[in-house]
Amino acid sequence: MSDINISTSDRVIGSLVGAAVGDALGAPCECVHYKRILKEYGDFKGFADLEAVKAGWLPLGTVTDDTVIADLLIDAILANDGILDAHLFAKQWEEFEKPIPNPDGEPINRLNLMHWIERIPYLRNQLREINKRELGHGEANATNAIMYIGPVGLLCAGDPNKAALMAADVTSVNQHGAPRDAAAGYAAAISACFIPGMTVENIVETAISFTRDFKQVREMTAMIELAKKCKDCDEFVRRYYEEIIGPVIPFQDLEHLDKKHWKFTDELTCISWNSAEVLGPTLAAFLITKGEDASAMMLACAKVGRDADTVCRCAGGLIGAWRGRSCIPADWSEYVLSRNRWLRLEEKGDELAKLIIRRSNAIGRQLVNQAAG
Repeated sequence: MSDINISTSDRVIGSLVGAAVGDALGAPCECVHYKRILKEYGDFKGFADLEAVKAGWLPLGTVTDDTVIADLLIDAILANDGILDAHLFAKQWEEFEKPIPNPDGEPINRLNLMHWIERIPYLRNQLREINKRELGHGEANATNAIMYIGPVGLLCAGDPNKAALMAADVTSVNQHGAPRDAAAGYAAAISACFIPGMTVENIVETAISFTRDFKQVREMTAMIELAKKCKDCDEFVRRYYEEIIGPVIPFQDLEHLDKKHWKFTDELTCISWNSAEVLGPTLAAFLITKGEDASAMMLACAKVGRDADTVCRCAGGLIGAWRGRSCIPADWSEYVLSRNRWLRLEEKGDELAKLIIRRSNAIGRQLVNQAAG
């Protein structure tokens, strides 16, 4: 059951930090089959082990585009005092190329850190004729909605329905179709972490029920049923590749494999842009660990491979909202925050927490240990 001793502020900052840490932890495993992860990186237990084997192709500890666009979303929330919709988020996209002060080097141009497909809605946003809720039309159905939507769940703390509706609206800026439903389910789960008396099972049920899309619900339900049969996360990862990938979900769901950019040129890329493969493993690991072991949960979501940076980011964001910042290993947090100081995560997290508490008080909504926020 949700711990009443964890303050609202601690949960908000814990979720933001956990998500960034998860993003960086999962990044070296993105696109990699779990067997190759074990072969290349071993049974790693954190950043020190990954550093020892020179894992990944990005500087280790650096966040990916997932956290970069989440930073833009946080800016939109703070700039509008918690009022948010697709039009206001699209307005914030106009700031994507604005230089961000960087205490460790040259100013950051966030658009340059994004996957190229995000330039499509960015450019479409410059055409006044296109409605902001239609900017994501024609975008590849990918995980680029769920990957950043966590802050909406925080903003709507204690109101999963509002979180789901807002998430589906906001993500129309860069996505269309079913991926927005998965983003809605994840935002609802984050929001539900702030409701007194919630259990791990309640959080899982909330996420699935608010996803709505029947195909993703079916796929995630299969993952949850598998999780219930597993004694630990390692067993889940192994059986995931045997009982989910193939029987339930195709090994490769992308048609545009570009081997020029693929490290293991003799293999198919082991990637998926199916958002059910982000939220499903996140919920499965949350269930297996009973919401009590952030490191085990996040490591599993990294080692599952596939879209590992996004899976692990969602895992960190969820467990951080559930257990607070202290559940995220301190050495992991230090490793990532010190390498991404331009994000000002703790500062923005504190500002966001104060906004959430103020807005909750204004409507009389009681959150878990809100008074201690």
